[in-house]
Amino acid sequence: MKLYAINERITDTHVLSIKCHALSRANEEQPKNRFPDLRAIFHAEEIEYLLSDSVHLIHQNEEENERDEFIEFVVRTGYKDEPAVDEDGKPILNRNTALLLAAGHGYKYIIGELFKIYNRFDVNYTDEFGRSHLQVACQYGFDDIVAKFLEFGQNPNCLVDESDYPPLHYALTSGHKKVIELLLRNGVDPNLTYQYGSKPLHTICQECEYDVMELFFQVSDEMQLQVQIDALDNRGRTPLHWALFCGHKKKAALLLRRGADVNLADAYGLTPLHMIRENFLNHHKLMKMLFEISDENRQLVQVNAQDKMGNTPLHLALKHENLMMVRLLLRRGANPNLANNHGETPLHYISKCFGYYDENDIGNADDNDNEDNDDDDDDNDDEDGDDSDDYDSDGDSDDDGHSVNFMEMLFQLSDGKYHPVQVNAQDKMGNTPLHLALICSHSKVVESLLKRGADPNLTNAEGWTALHCICQRDLEDKLMEKFFKIIDEIPLTMQVDARDNQGLTPIQWAVARFFPDAVGVLLSRGADLSGFVFPALNYFDGEIETLNYVNSGLKLKLTSDALVMAERLQNGGYELVQADALEIMKFVAKLELFKKPANLDECWHDDEEFASKSKKIMMNANLSFYDLVRLRPDEAAKLLTYEDYYNFFGKDSYCALPIKHKEAFNYGLCERLPKRFFRRWVLDSFWTLIEYRLPILCCDLIIENLMNEDLYHIYLAATSHSSS
Repeated sequence: MKLYAINERITDTHVLSIKCHALSRANEEQPKNRFPDLRAIFHAEEIEYLLSDSVHLIHQNEEENERDEFIEFVVRTGYKDEPAVDEDGKPILNRNTALLLAAGHGYKYIIGELFKIYNRFDVNYTDEFGRSHLQVACQYGFDDIVAKFLEFGQNPNCLVDESDYPPLHYALTSGHKKVIELLLRNGVDPNLTYQYGSKPLHTICQECEYDVMELFFQVSDEMQLQVQIDALDNRGRTPLHWALFCGHKKKAALLLRRGADVNLADAYGLTPLHMIRENFLNHHKLMKMLFEISDENRQLVQVNAQDKMGNTPLHLALKHENLMMVRLLLRRGANPNLANNHGETPLHYISKCFGYYDENDIGNADDNDNEDNDDDDDDNDDEDGDDSDDYDSDGDSDDDGHSVNFMEMLFQLSDGKYHPVQVNAQDKMGNTPLHLALICSHSKVVESLLKRGADPNLTNAEGWTALHCICQRDLEDKLMEKFFKIIDEIPLTMQVDARDNQGLTPIQWAVARFFPDAVGVLLSRGADLSGFVFPALNYFDGEIETLNYVNSGLKLKLTSDALVMAERLQNGGYELVQADALEIMKFVAKLELFKKPANLDECWHDDEEFASKSKKIMMNANLSFYDLVRLRPDEAAKLLTYEDYYNFFGKDSYCALPIKHKEAFNYGLCERLPKRFFRRWVLDSFWTLIEYRLPILCCDLIIENLMNEDLYHIYLAATSHSSS
């Protein structure tokens, strides 16, 4: 009695019970050592379902052993699948067979067993995804089965459409040499185009071993098959592009010796020379090999070819900091002055690349990186003697010294090739290499550029000179002082009062960026304060917006910076006016230094551990922090200067303070640090506000005990009253 057709999905338990029932019934009805005729027990579609579900069960149970008793039983019975036919009696080829399902899971053993069941090689079943039995046989290396398919006249170039992969692709990517040779000797097209416009040679260069390429060419030659060595895929890339991109030296060499064009550019303008992955170890050997074989072939390599972004191979080698490739390109005649679409020359790349650089600081956009891929290990031999380098890229531990190695080599080799480097070349934003080196704080590069003739007074599109650029960085690091030291040694003349497009001088930017040391240096260099205007609050706002989540220690440091800058300006001859003082007070208020931490212990200054730590922290030569917090704010103001606070925040002792004590420590400074400044400016304003009804000494006694927040509000009221 046959089982009824199974129309609904059956659970794993039901499938297993059906299998067991089928096996037991078959054994009961047949003599010993004879297998039943499954067609007498099941419909063909029922067997197909049970075979497919067996594959599903292997996958669901994640069994390490791919064997399945039911599939093996079906094979032993001698059951063979027969194709269903259409109205015209032709086999229906679109079919999701159990074999194609097993191929999707990678079950090679099961696939081999299923080929014993699906043994009609005159039909090539294809599933809904376009995968066929012939493709599966090629992918898993069943060369005997592939031979049978070919014997029965199956088309080895079969493709559902150009988004599909042909049988040869599967054989190539799986490295099955017998199958590859079989296909090539039986009519496969070695230039067939498939997904992404790729041809077999593109696939070989990206995914296959070198011996597969050798076999491909050997059999193609024997069969007199013309391989398109410079075939283009959808990106316009040749096999040579891909071999070099992936770092496959032997493959690239073979292609070059077979006549591959070394100068063809892809859709992005990238030549094979561009495609060599500049950041891969030993890939200068690829470049050396490309030049050597091109010389043998008497093919001139276009070393200055520019891609769609305008970048030459030299730009990219510098971008990825490959010293060996840079040297090789320069010796081969690379032009050090060619600019890309952003106007950047190789010298611009050296000046900005080897260290932190924010393109938003100067409005430049960098080109997109190429895709990543794996390196190749088919050549690891040592470099030849003539590749020794006079410039050791590891000689400097810091990025700045690394950049100087590149720069000095660029200058020396370019001079030797009669290509003097244009040190004052300006990009589309008007930036010279010196502008970029200063913004990136590369002091050694700055020194090298200045000694090579860089003009520190040239302005970019923003109107910034070298001094303006120093004041555009995020952190102050004594660069202004180093810069003038270099200027003095050369010597050069600096325009210290140059104004940018906003009418701001370097010293105004130094104030706006909280660079007290730069302010001091500029003043010592004769910065003119006669036309100085204190930066408006909106210049500070950019800083304040970033401080919402910053700790109070940094806020105190910025307050110290602002106060010491104001004092240095006054010492330099600038007369601070009421509006300037208001700007500073507003800044301090925005930092929220008036607020007392909600969770601060009232007896924090009596904590033994805090006392022990704070006694070791010296605010100046004579006063510890422990002593400071025991003084009233007005007393502390008499013993500590703004310079004391500024110097203190630059010490390691503050940074080393335990986190649990820093909140108390900072609160102790919040009132004391700005107290002297607030008292000085509020006193006269308060006296004016009360219309001089009390003596000035009485006013001083009144404000002496007021908190800074109260003083701030008095000053706001006084300035508002005076303006009205």
